[in-house]
Amino acid sequence: MNRLTTGLLLGFGVVLFLLATKPTKAQQEARWTWEDYSGKTHTRAELDDILKASELWVNFKSSIGRASVPERRNAEGGGPEGRESR
Repeated sequence: MNRLTTGLLLGFGVVLFLLATKPTKAQQEARWTWEDYSGKTHTRAELDDILKASELWVNFKSSIGRASVPERRNAEGGGPEGRESR
């Protein structure tokens, strides 16, 4: 082999080596993100905060709903809806 061929093969080998060792886009660890209705990008941590706040709100609303609907009883101490308990 002449020097030109050897140089080209060596250069090609180096390029292949460098391409093989660099991770591709699919192999890179990507951060998980989501996009809201207005197009803003948010992180997983922001979504977790929103979900926690939502869960607190739902639990709060359900506890208020249970507390604000007392069982109705008549003056004689009967059961619910004013009927006698049996």
